[in-house]
Amino acid sequence: MKQLMLGIVLLFSIAMVQAQTITGTVTDSYGNPFPGVSVVIANTNKGTTTDFDGKYSITASEGAVLRFSYLGMQTQNITVGGDAVIDIQLQEDTEQLNEVIVNALGIKKEKRAIGYAAQEINSEELNRNSNNDVLGGLQGKVAGVNITNTSGAAGGGSNIIIRGITSLNPNANNQPLFVVDGIPISNDAPTGSILPSTGSNAPSSSEQFSFTNRGADLNPQNIESVTILKGPAATALYGLRGANGVVVITTKRGSQNGLRFDVKSTVGFNEVGKTPESQDKYREGYFEEVVSTENLNAPTGYTYADGYTFGFWSFGPEYGPGDRNYDNFRNMFRKGFVSQNTIGINAGGENASLYGSVGYSKEEGIVPNTDYERKNIKLNANINITDKFNIQPSITYINAGGNLANGGDKSVMSALSYWTPTIDVNDYLLPNGEEKNYTVGTTDNPRYFAEKSYLNSELNRILANAKLAYEFTNWFNVSYQLGIDNYYDKRYRYVPGDVDVGSATNGFIVREGINYNEITSNLYANFEKSFSEDFNASLLLGNQISIIDLDRNTKRGEGLAEGGRLNNYFAATNFFQDMTGIERRIVGLFGDLRLDYKNSLFLNVTGRNDWSSTLPKQNRSFFYPSISLSYVLSQTLKYAGSLPDFISYAKFRASYAEVGKDAPAYTGVYYDQPTNFPFGTVDGVSRESGGASDNLVPERTKGFEAGTELRFFQNRLGLDFTVYKQNSFNQILPVPVAQSSGFNTFVLNAGEIESKGFEALLTITPVKTKNFNWDLTVNFSQVDTEVLSLPDGIDEIVFVDSGFAGVISKLEKGGSIGDLYGYDWNRNENGERLIGSNGLPSLNTGERVILGNAMPDWLGSIQHTLSYKGLSLSLLLERKQGGDLYDSSQRNSIRNGILAVTETRYQDIIIDGVLADGTPNNIPVLADQNYYRNSSAFNRAPELMVQDASWWRLRNITLSYELGSKITEKLPFDRVSFSATGTNLILTTDYRGYDPEGSQFSAGTNAYGFAGLNIPNTRSYLFSVNLNF
Repeated sequence: MKQLMLGIVLLFSIAMVQAQTITGTVTDSYGNPFPGVSVVIANTNKGTTTDFDGKYSITASEGAVLRFSYLGMQTQNITVGGDAVIDIQLQEDTEQLNEVIVNALGIKKEKRAIGYAAQEINSEELNRNSNNDVLGGLQGKVAGVNITNTSGAAGGGSNIIIRGITSLNPNANNQPLFVVDGIPISNDAPTGSILPSTGSNAPSSSEQFSFTNRGADLNPQNIESVTILKGPAATALYGLRGANGVVVITTKRGSQNGLRFDVKSTVGFNEVGKTPESQDKYREGYFEEVVSTENLNAPTGYTYADGYTFGFWSFGPEYGPGDRNYDNFRNMFRKGFVSQNTIGINAGGENASLYGSVGYSKEEGIVPNTDYERKNIKLNANINITDKFNIQPSITYINAGGNLANGGDKSVMSALSYWTPTIDVNDYLLPNGEEKNYTVGTTDNPRYFAEKSYLNSELNRILANAKLAYEFTNWFNVSYQLGIDNYYDKRYRYVPGDVDVGSATNGFIVREGINYNEITSNLYANFEKSFSEDFNASLLLGNQISIIDLDRNTKRGEGLAEGGRLNNYFAATNFFQDMTGIERRIVGLFGDLRLDYKNSLFLNVTGRNDWSSTLPKQNRSFFYPSISLSYVLSQTLKYAGSLPDFISYAKFRASYAEVGKDAPAYTGVYYDQPTNFPFGTVDGVSRESGGASDNLVPERTKGFEAGTELRFFQNRLGLDFTVYKQNSFNQILPVPVAQSSGFNTFVLNAGEIESKGFEALLTITPVKTKNFNWDLTVNFSQVDTEVLSLPDGIDEIVFVDSGFAGVISKLEKGGSIGDLYGYDWNRNENGERLIGSNGLPSLNTGERVILGNAMPDWLGSIQHTLSYKGLSLSLLLERKQGGDLYDSSQRNSIRNGILAVTETRYQDIIIDGVLADGTPNNIPVLADQNYYRNSSAFNRAPELMVQDASWWRLRNITLSYELGSKITEKLPFDRVSFSATGTNLILTTDYRGYDPEGSQFSAGTNAYGFAGLNIPNTRSYLFSVNLNF
């Protein structure tokens, strides 16, 4: 028995010797504690990270190798000996040899090895300005990426375009693919069908509301990094779904150093930013006469001058004593309170880690009676079952929604564009609760519309995936991942019968449900082989299966009870229902071969074959190749001993790739049950009005790019430069055909568009000392597109048509994406504007000429980050040069005498131009309501219709302070920081309307260059506190 006990003690003692606890502190080159350093036992899955004080603890056997690594620092390997305390000081890696980036399929690669442009934004930079939206955190920080807020409404969506639009189809998707932890997710902004059967002039539902793009469901506080993959070579492994670029999001996985909490709370408010300038000289009325006089006993709250039954215009007399002028373009909007709160939990040890978070955010809209909430719960785990078998489960639940603000035709914004500054827009109710409206329903009181009519959206979403990985040998491993993205968006729109858009139907209610479900299966087999010290190879083989289902069920009730005011769907008179859905299946096989020589020359070859269910059976299979080359010249020079001291890093890269797009679901010849059938016992079918070629093939994009990455003076100066060219052909387009064919449109392959551009990223560190750092980042990008061909017999493709105003967005051969056309003045053979015998010019409405282009000439930004000990100041200045806009609201306000441009009145003016005989015009005309309301002589003038929307803006500025260790050691917290952020505080532009960044159409559409009737964009003020313990 004693011998047995002695043996147990001996074995236990040996085990204790073999596995001892190692502790220590990691510091930077200045001796400051270094948090977040990875400490891993080499050739195992066991590891931890340093805490906020740079401390770590890990169990390791004697002889094991501890690997200390951090991005931008030299990796150190330390062999465990007899010491239980190992302190490490990391030094900067001036050559950035170990910098890694999350790449295609969520796989990490050394950045030096990739032969194409990709840019990564880490969690600190993403959340620096306390943005509640992932895309908001990326704005202005990535070269070649154009991110715009379509609206300032609570829950308003954002557009993201990478390297321009590549499709000639107005209905095609040009947004990039979003991938979270290796699983594609939806970033769509479904517009549904929320219009009445009659009474609306809106071209589509997307013009009425800025629906939330589903990428906004993600809580940025849960994100570790975001990588933007731009060109075809970077996205080729994603096949047809990566044709527009890919946004790769990696979420936090938790640390392996015990239990930690991270709490961030933000409060603040939004307010309307830039607004149009109103004239403040002339009051409500017509022909210099006051028309409307307040009378609360009258049915509308007003009585009218003799001969008038309503008021509408602002062509009255000058303001007199006691008259008031209201800035309704600003007063209509309130300050919207904002709150964001996230509690994060990190827990774990050597074999398992867990990250969890609970988040809640609420935004009151600047439009009364609007708001948006988001609740997030997230759990991520990383479990090492053995040294070879790893499991990574993840689940996120999201509940989001609120009352969305109405823009577009017959909306809050349309009514506001007509409303006189003489009458307070917020004085909207009579004592009996009825609408107070001087126009007697000619237009709505905007505030009344906002309070009484709304669209409520409530979304429930689950993102879940599980990844299993097994390492068979040190050169072969297999992983399998299964993911799901499911959401249901329940919408309810109520429009009473006493507002304009509901008057034709006596009020209406829309009940709509949108159900989206996507299942993704990923299988990877990875082989790595070192043939010699200088030559290495790796091969990734994989299979991806995507199953996408989307269903929409819309029910509409019209003719509401109680004069159209009873908010009860079942009390409606007329009922309509529309059910639609798609099923889409994509199967892909792919391979990724990488060869490297002396860790300086890298060749990467990929190939993917996709099978898509949306194409004809014989054309469902298609192959996409890519090849890229990266050469790190500085490594070669270093080996040769000839690397100049001022060069830290020099890399050159080039790539060629092909990607593509398949057809929309159900592109072909289909039959459906017609309206009002079955009729009794008789059933029937009808053929859809659109048809398609039975030999459709995928759109293809061939792209070439070349670039360089240079760093000098120990990484104090860096340049990343890329040039590229992409040709997208075999475009899948619906084209109009003769009625005799039996179709209205027919889908076929035709047309080609070419994109050329370059991108530059400049990084400078002018000052770097122990206590003070100044970092400067400059982004610049330019892209030009040209339509090389259109389908035979087609001269133009119209994207958007403004109607009577005459401005359209269309494509012609030789033109560019975003070209805006409109009417021009009648001119003589010398191009001079002709003036008629009445002293007025006239528009030539017989043809349209190009007036501008909606796409920017170039985009740029400059970001400064200055830090002194715990104090940090960051500011981002952005420039958009070029990019023209048609302001849909401007013409309404001009015709009603509201804008400052109409303030010159009741005097004779001479209009520039020439008479029929070529002499300068000398005929005076009276500038009165007849002049400003004249659509042939003034309010459809080309110089008014389309404006230059260039701008400078201070996108954001953040001042933060982190308490020093001498203070926090007396508190129950390891880290305490405070920050104050302002967004869009300064905007400089010649554009006359609201902030020109907005769009009249919802996120995800291809309607660029139209604004004015969207909810205006905002400026914001946010205050945050961050606690770690």
